[in-house]
Amino acid sequence: MHTAISCRESAAQLRQLDIRTKIMRCRNHNERQANAICVNCGIALCNDCSDQLENGKIVCSENCKKSVTNSDMAIDLIRMKILKQNKVASVAYFILGGLFILFTPLAYLDGVWQVSIFLFAMGIGMIVAGFLTRKVGKSSFEAENDIKKYI
Repeated sequence: MHTAISCRESAAQLRQLDIRTKIMRCRNHNERQANAICVNCGIALCNDCSDQLENGKIVCSENCKKSVTNSDMAIDLIRMKILKQNKVASVAYFILGGLFILFTPLAYLDGVWQVSIFLFAMGIGMIVAGFLTRKVGKSSFEAENDIKKYI
């Protein structure tokens, strides 16, 4: 006859198990200890079943290899587009900042000194934004490349 046990009792039993006796097993070879996990599908693999890509990522099959390679290429393409967009944005900030500063004396000569102060401040702000946009774009791209070395 089966006895029903409560959730608390089963949890207590699980806590009593020695974790060191639990070994992750290969999906294809149940008798072997798994040494890796596929980065695409998450299955446990032994040394014979795992395939390491050029970037160090481990996959289990050709389908997973294609999927991981395509994902990495898409991520690299997105990074390059973002870097190009940051360059374009920083150039736009520089041009707008220069135009604001260029029109500052005209506003001053028209006798509207408050507008000339505003234009000058906006020009300086735009130029600073251009430098920051360029710097953030480069530093984030370099940081991503540094992180990629360790993944």
